Amino acid sequence: MAAILDGMEKYAEAEPLYLEALGVFERTPGANAREIAVALNDLGAQYARRGLVEQAEQLLTRAASLKKETLGPEHPDLAVTLNNLAVLRKWQGDLAAAAALYTEAVEIFERSLGAGHPKTVTCLANASRCAAAARKSPAGLRPEDARVREAVGDGRFQAGITIIDQPP
Repeated sequence: MAAILDGMEKYAEAEPLYLEALGVFERTPGANAREIAVALNDLGAQYARRGLVEQAEQLLTRAASLKKETLGPEHPDLAVTLNNLAVLRKWQGDLAAAAALYTEAVEIFERSLGAGHPKTVTCLANASRCAAAARKSPAGLRPEDARVREAVGDGRFQAGITIIDQPP
């Protein structure tokens, strides 16, 4: 329910549900590690969209660590959180850190989901915008990635990731 409210931008209604779910999941953290990581990511993404940068950073960092530990370093759910952290770093102006996180996320997405998957394409588009912001050539874009060029142009793949690369 929290994710649905979040998607409707009803943040004040979604936040307590995320916090309640985290409280329940954290009573038995070993059995609920994946659910905890997902809730941390989703709430962290919400905080980022609301401009609550410190809280977002703490939750997203914790989610990434937990996902890496429980799901493994090649899981696409980890890549989603790395993308979200990269977006946050870009918004903070740390383009080098953002680029490194985008690179890691894109590599995971490509290996686990394939180069043409919407999440891979979205992350590549986000990385490209980061590179453009740094006045560099689009990082991660290859000439043969026509779908990526389309995504950069019209943004239609952005819904595949919890956060899109637009500041609050």
